[in-house]
Amino acid sequence: MTCVRCGSVLQGAGPCPKCLLTTASETFAGLELLEPLGEGGMGTVYRARHVRLDRLVAVKFLSAALATQPELKDRFTREARALAKVTHRNVVQIFDAGEEDGEAYLVMEYVDGGTLAAKGQLEPREAVRVTLAVCEALQAVHDAGLVHRDVKPENVLLTSNGEVKLSDFGIARETKGQALTRPGAAMGTPGFVAPEVLRGEPASVRADLYALGAMLRQLVTGEAPVGEAAPLPGGLDVIVRRAMAAAPELRFESAREFQLALRDVTLEAAGALPPEEQLWSRAVALSMTIAVAAGSWAGLVSLTPRVHAAGDVPPLVALGTRTLSDGRLFTVARFETGWILAAAALFSVALAAVGALRQHWRKAGLLTSRPSGPLPFARATFIAGAIAVSTFVTRKYFLSPELLAYMPLGGGAMIMAVAYFACLARLEAWRLGRRLLREPAWVLGVIGGSIPPVVEGLRQMLERAQP
Repeated sequence: MTCVRCGSVLQGAGPCPKCLLTTASETFAGLELLEPLGEGGMGTVYRARHVRLDRLVAVKFLSAALATQPELKDRFTREARALAKVTHRNVVQIFDAGEEDGEAYLVMEYVDGGTLAAKGQLEPREAVRVTLAVCEALQAVHDAGLVHRDVKPENVLLTSNGEVKLSDFGIARETKGQALTRPGAAMGTPGFVAPEVLRGEPASVRADLYALGAMLRQLVTGEAPVGEAAPLPGGLDVIVRRAMAAAPELRFESAREFQLALRDVTLEAAGALPPEEQLWSRAVALSMTIAVAAGSWAGLVSLTPRVHAAGDVPPLVALGTRTLSDGRLFTVARFETGWILAAAALFSVALAAVGALRQHWRKAGLLTSRPSGPLPFARATFIAGAIAVSTFVTRKYFLSPELLAYMPLGGGAMIMAVAYFACLARLEAWRLGRRLLREPAWVLGVIGGSIPPVVEGLRQMLERAQP
């Protein structure tokens, strides 16, 4: 195939690269071609400037190999007319179609943010937002009597401010009548093609919904939708499995039904644990809290100076030991066998519970990556820590002498609350792949909750340092 303008041999689709580079100041059909954006099954897309309107557009040229066949050029034009029926904010708009210098072309809306595929794996919240917008687009396409047949991240464009645009209708077909694309054209992308289409049946609306479910699965997992996959977080797993059901009658009936089901999975909860899973998480956090409390108490008892009765069994390991004049034994610190062994047993139970929970999360597909956004329970840790330290300071310096000591019952409950929320945040940080030291709310909450017991513990140690 040779260029109709300069005679150069063309290797691929679209206009002649030599002409594009050497005649940039010239215009083609009132368009100044700027740079190629990509190549598809039907042709090449260029970024261009509409000279009269002085705005950027995208121009799609019919493949040079197809342009020699009049019936295929006619289909290219009929495809443009069919797509012109779709007017929706989430569908790339078509402005014009025609032929000049022997090249058929479409003039479309230029989307400046690139493809969804370039974004890779998304947080569940963002994946839901994008998929909801594609549902809107597909419903408009289906209402116009079309089936897209190639829904995938590469064919979803994003504007610079995050708006979603469904594009590339190169292999679209009318729901009634013949396909708009050439015989032998690829009928979709592996992993996104419904089973019935692979068997040779015509693509239907539900085939598009199968592809949409596959796209949502890939956005959340970051992996191609081929073979079995671990369950998706939240309620997304049920939606994707229904959309990708092998039998078309088991799938959603329309993009609107898909959208309504997806809206029931709130954007905030898309990356959160289901309610029944939250109960297990709280139970494990409680076991961690009890273990921390027992370990702290064992440490406090072991490090507090103590006078032992003359008949008591001496500690296994002790520091600062001396015998008093009345025969009693004084120790600055010692190995408190009962408390330390009890704390070790509780820590073992907590570690086993954490390990079992994390293994369950991995098998159930509840591990996800959310590098940004608020960390669940970090704020609760901060609030509990702030209450604990402010209450301690108020009692210590501003109340009556009877309340000078940090009240054991109230203070202990506050410290336990800080530890509980801190442990819940720790579990969520593991699940979401986050570093807790980069969570200032969590760090400040833990520091605030640690001040009362540390200050009171040191005070009591100093008071009892002398027998």
